[in-house]
Amino acid sequence: MQKILIIGSNSKIAVECCKIWAKKKYELFLISRDIKKMKENSKIFYKLGATKVRFKKIKFDKNENYIKNIENNFIRIKNLNLVLISFGELLNEKQINRWYQIEKNIYLNGLETCRLIYLINKIFKKKNNPGTIAVITSVAGEIIKKSNFIYGLGKSLVSNFITGINFQNKDSNIRIIDIKPGYIITPMTSRFKKNFLWTKSISAAKIIVNQLDKKNEVIYVPNFWKYIMAFLKLLPKKINKHL
Repeated sequence: MQKILIIGSNSKIAVECCKIWAKKKYELFLISRDIKKMKENSKIFYKLGATKVRFKKIKFDKNENYIKNIENNFIRIKNLNLVLISFGELLNEKQINRWYQIEKNIYLNGLETCRLIYLINKIFKKKNNPGTIAVITSVAGEIIKKSNFIYGLGKSLVSNFITGINFQNKDSNIRIIDIKPGYIITPMTSRFKKNFLWTKSISAAKIIVNQLDKKNEVIYVPNFWKYIMAFLKLLPKKINKHL
């Protein structure tokens, strides 16, 4: 019986992943800021076949209280198989010109996620529990663009942190997977014009769930973004600025 903890469980991609896991009769443990949405989603997951759904409201901020809250809830879950970290925030054009918004965004998308990875990895080791930590970052962390460079900065920090922790874990039975979605249709990206490169969140979730069973440390969603990123990295910065 698979047991999965989802931090940021109300994100569109996380919800679609949970629907797939519910159909497989997994146990789901949800953590997010909006308890009303978690209650609504838990009913859906039960209907789809989840054997157990528990949820906890936690607000992510700089104080230590929520860390202790997560740690206490984590320790109570026996034989946890997977932790999915799926949260983030994209600034709009007005917010990107305000330093306090930039600082807050980098903290949430970058340092806060790194903090959670560090905590969960530490708990897995302490419990001597083999497991997987899957973290949704972004291809925006590989190539910095004018429209989302602050978001990309935070995600780049997380991707590099995952690489470092995986070096430390090379002799352990803990895997940390960097999930890098490309353009995904979610409420967060609703203001952007869509083209053939955009992927529906339900399709993204299917790719993620299928790929998590493999041994790849990096998952591109969809996989063609792996080749797009490789090509863009070959281009001079002068050209990249205009793309």
